[in-house]
Amino acid sequence: MNSFSISKSLSLGWQKAIEHFWTLLGFFLALVVAAIIISILSAIFFWAPAISSLIVFVMQILSAFISLLLLLTFLKIAKGGKPTFDSLVDELGELFSTKSSATGKNIFFVANFAIVSVIYSLMVMLGFVALVIPGIYLAIKYSQVMYLVADKKKQLPNCKNMKLSKALRKIFQEYKQLFIEAGKLTDGVKWRYFVFLLAGFGLTLLSIIPGVLTLGLGFIFFSIMLQTAFAGIYLQLSEK
Repeated sequence: MNSFSISKSLSLGWQKAIEHFWTLLGFFLALVVAAIIISILSAIFFWAPAISSLIVFVMQILSAFISLLLLLTFLKIAKGGKPTFDSLVDELGELFSTKSSATGKNIFFVANFAIVSVIYSLMVMLGFVALVIPGIYLAIKYSQVMYLVADKKKQLPNCKNMKLSKALRKIFQEYKQLFIEAGKLTDGVKWRYFVFLLAGFGLTLLSIIPGVLTLGLGFIFFSIMLQTAFAGIYLQLSEK
């Protein structure tokens, strides 16, 4: 059972945010421009519900690719890597590939990431519906599952040539094992992780003034800092 240092995680986030701010800012701006273009297209075709709905659907699909890419990027940064704008674009292209590769990055990897994300979200949502505390507990207990999928390049369960009943059992067992593995990472550190979440919330509030004064740049800086800190926590918890 591993623990993690809140100060070490925040310090890592601060240092890496300073080091990689401009590279990530350029990529974020490119994503914003793309999102604006898609939104404009959706508005233009408001008179055609089918086309407008298709555009919204495409945006939702793309969000899974972008979410995974950003998670991979922050893990890379936390490990000491140095992403460039070109490497981010190339990595995004890899995620659209239908072929298996040595890196394990392909569209099936993205699909698995999206499925796990939905399972995690539903689990936490049901916890909040039951009572607030179970929702918080589940959110913290399984908080590392997305990082685990991204870091280990977990693919969709291979159910080729299996009967439906056997395939469903295998899928259930693999996802069950994945969440068990993720849950073990936070054993003994749930309160510490909760304190870190409170610290992150406090930093987010503190970023409002510099964020407004810098026309949003402050928000992006603190976002990079916190996301790198979260990735750093995963690396500390998963360290052998």
